[in-house]
Amino acid sequence: METALLPSTFVHVFKNGEVAALFHSLKIKVAYIQKSHYNIITCFDTRSPVYLSSLDQDELELAQQLLELEMLVVPDTDEEKCLEDICYEYTGQPDIALMYLILTETCNLACKYCFIKNAFPENREAGMMTTSTVQAAVNLFAKHVHVCDEPQHKPSIIFYGGEPTINWQVFTEAVLYIEQKIQDGSLPSKTEMSMITNGTLLDVDKITFIRDHNVGLSISIDGLNENSDARVFAGGQFSVDRVIENYKITKEMMPVSVSCTVTPINVGNLRDVTQWLCENKVLSVGFNILMDVPSQPPVSDHLVRQISEELTRSFGVFRSHEIYEDRIGRKVRVFLNRPFTPMTVEATGDSL
Repeated sequence: METALLPSTFVHVFKNGEVAALFHSLKIKVAYIQKSHYNIITCFDTRSPVYLSSLDQDELELAQQLLELEMLVVPDTDEEKCLEDICYEYTGQPDIALMYLILTETCNLACKYCFIKNAFPENREAGMMTTSTVQAAVNLFAKHVHVCDEPQHKPSIIFYGGEPTINWQVFTEAVLYIEQKIQDGSLPSKTEMSMITNGTLLDVDKITFIRDHNVGLSISIDGLNENSDARVFAGGQFSVDRVIENYKITKEMMPVSVSCTVTPINVGNLRDVTQWLCENKVLSVGFNILMDVPSQPPVSDHLVRQISEELTRSFGVFRSHEIYEDRIGRKVRVFLNRPFTPMTVEATGDSL
């Protein structure tokens, strides 16, 4: 019987000019081959066997290398069993390292794409987190962080909303309580705190408290003018001028990051936003891709492709300015370090 090899189920092919990249999505391995190796490329394109008798000497050597990388497999390979083994290895004790505290579901903005407010049923009252709920959530988080502690993880608590600065008193009490838990050893000393805010309610006193208590700050900025801003106040007024003014005040007092949601409204202006952030020496950037919400048309495949192209381009610009961009940066880090990550689940405190 003629010897044949099969393309792995988990290998995907990406072509660019005369080079093809073979990516093994389960083993996180990559191989680059010339498109002139027609028989090998055809094997992956058509998901059909490659017969060794049809290969020249160079292709035989290449096939052997791909076999060692598990990109080509022998016909009786049980790849489903390989997947099951890896899942069994990685789905044991979860490593809990992140908690969101939703301080309030109330917001002073009425963003057109908001996936929180726009998903609320009619007549639902927005919740406000209490100090007792904060303490209970932090205590529970502390317990699981210690049980699941892994050397590489850094516990993180993120204050979120709604607009978290609306519940300012509970926020300050939460920060002090977390600091107390770090001091007495209930939380690891490397525990970090951060806040994501729309920036409209920041002032010097609030910024001072945030800075003095080492809370990382990320301000949401989607555009530089009303033509690219979907973040409006409840009355319909654009928020961009106030946000940028408060961003500049904050930047003079402490390092600040930016969170930017990419939508049909601002995707065409993303290059201007990227350039402005570089010129204003932002600490880091996190792009968020628009989610489907009940009140808006579904996100199209065309928009996803357009956003992907713009984010990839922006990542290169930020990298040239030594600014970390999280959305693409995480994918690049996984590609380089090649860890296997079957799932990521975020623990969230109840706001009611």
